[in-house]
Amino acid sequence: MNKLTVADYQNLLSLINRGQFSGAELETILVLKKKLIDLVKLGFSEKQKIDPKTAPALEEKKEEKKE
Repeated sequence: MNKLTVADYQNLLSLINRGQFSGAELETILVLKKKLIDLVKLGFSEKQKIDPKTAPALEEKKEEKKE
């Protein structure tokens, strides 16, 4: 799977806002939207590469920061 940047996620969000998706596609993209918000909170820059396979590990890091 290719790595995505935060900018890629933002491009998807702009498509959502224009109504380009519906149904199951929209559910999947809403999950991506949540991931984008989490990534930005963790301080990822727009050009930084994000490997979707390691994205769950980011959630673990977020939990560690809260403790």
